[in-house]
Order: sequence, then C-alpha cells, then structure tokens
Amino acid sequence: MKTFLGFPLVRELSPGWIEYRVGNNTLALARPSLTAADAPTPNGSASLQLAFKVSAPEVDQCADELLRQGVNLLSPPTDQAFGTPHAVLP
Repeated sequence: MKTFLGFPLVRELSPGWIEYRVGNNTLALARPSLTAADAPTPNGSASLQLAFKVSAPEVDQCADELLRQGVNLLSPPTDQAFGTPHAVLP
C-alpha cells in the first residue's frame, strides 16, 4: 500500500486527486481545478485547495449556514460526477 508521510493511501480518483487516511480523517491532495480561472500562483509562492468532508445532507446545511454568515460561495452545492456533492468557497 502506498503511503505519504506515513499515512496510508485511501484512493486515487485521478492523477490530480489522491486521498490518504490521517487518523479518522481523510487528507485529499488535489491540483486546483474548480478555480482554474484564478490567476496562476506566482513562482516561489504556495497555494492550496482545502476541503472538509461532511455527509451529503450536511453539504446543503453547511452552505446555508455560510451564506447566513455572509460567505459568498463560488459554487452552490452541486452533485458531482464522482458521486460526492460539494460547494466551493472563495
């Protein structure tokens, strides 16, 4: 089984999305793609795409609460081809 920093591989959905088990959590390493219209990251700097895994029913609840708190979503909750609904935050 492949590991990353000692964490076991959970699954590789594509060359741009790999998940590892970190305790009871999943660490997903992903190439940014949903915000591809953003300016490229300048040389010498770092960026990341951070995701939190919640149950499917919680996606809508989380999005609603964020909107109530004044957070503008880049994308509303949407069912994805890979089977997991998600919303995109700025």
